[in-house]
Amino acid sequence: TDKPVTVKFRLGYEDEDDVSIELAKKLEAVGVSAITVHGRTRSQFYSGKVDLEAIRKVKNAVKIKNADKGYKEELRLLYVALTRAKNKLFITGNISAKQRSEQQFKHTNYMNMLLSCFKGRLEQDENEFKYCKISFLDEVEIKKDGKENAFVSCEEKNPLFEYPNKEKFAIPFKNTVTGLNSNKSQTERFATKAWLTKSVQLNLEEDKALIGTHYHTALEKLDFCAPYNKNTNFEDVDYEKIKKAHSAISGIVKNAVKIKKEAEFMLYIPYNELVESEIEDKVLVQGVVDLIIEEEDGFVIVDYKFSSLPIHILKQKYAEQLALYKLAVEKAFKKPVKQTLIYSINSGELF
Repeated sequence: TDKPVTVKFRLGYEDEDDVSIELAKKLEAVGVSAITVHGRTRSQFYSGKVDLEAIRKVKNAVKIKNADKGYKEELRLLYVALTRAKNKLFITGNISAKQRSEQQFKHTNYMNMLLSCFKGRLEQDENEFKYCKISFLDEVEIKKDGKENAFVSCEEKNPLFEYPNKEKFAIPFKNTVTGLNSNKSQTERFATKAWLTKSVQLNLEEDKALIGTHYHTALEKLDFCAPYNKNTNFEDVDYEKIKKAHSAISGIVKNAVKIKKEAEFMLYIPYNELVESEIEDKVLVQGVVDLIIEEEDGFVIVDYKFSSLPIHILKQKYAEQLALYKLAVEKAFKKPVKQTLIYSINSGELF
């Protein structure tokens, strides 16, 4: 084809599988116009730090000759960055005092290209627009250490200066309900008791997590609108507990119009609605609701807990998690959640 072909890829699948340089050279050999490297592995998704050194190595390993096509690809990537960064996108750079006073920005870099869009409207140190904020910070300057292809670093002129957006860099854009609750639990130091079953002694946390998953799967396979029927066969599951759960939950599905199991959701909400913070930037929260019972006038949510904690501790520990489930279901289905319940697999209580 005479059309330019561009490729974007990650460093590899797992942390130890960095195939980026090898792949970049093969792509160069077949004549791609430009390549873009996402400095994370597939298993990282969008978490963790970007490996800037790995990106630098890929850049030095190839020589894409068609600069014009490569430049067009960079523009496309800038557009993608601007349109996808719903949470936060920070662009930094240096301009001279003359550039700022005259507001004349040569299109030599992306920052100048963006600043030129606001020519004549950048009179203040802090300039607020509908979709962005442009700040001029005299206390810091961006410098390069002189080495070829070196990454720039921010050096402070004033040692007492604090970068105003520093706290926002620590905010994870993507969160899970379980992860949020786990962090809160560690902070509040909920204590768990050691416990035994007749068939398995739990010595490791991963053993407990695996057994909990088996219990959840056994409950997921139940038909609460029919007589009890054992649909799974896990050796580490006490099926008397599953039968007891069927009996308890069957009693609250009598008026159900529809039942949803393992319902996944994603919620885009301000960060300060999740934690104590003044930051209003929106973040993504995702999770899975074990059981949603839809009735004519609303929903009932049931969350299974495989835990030996006392009921009053379970209520306290998972109150915010259930509140997020409630918010997600009401936003998704435009119908109120009448009740949120926890079913304790170990105690057999629904509360």
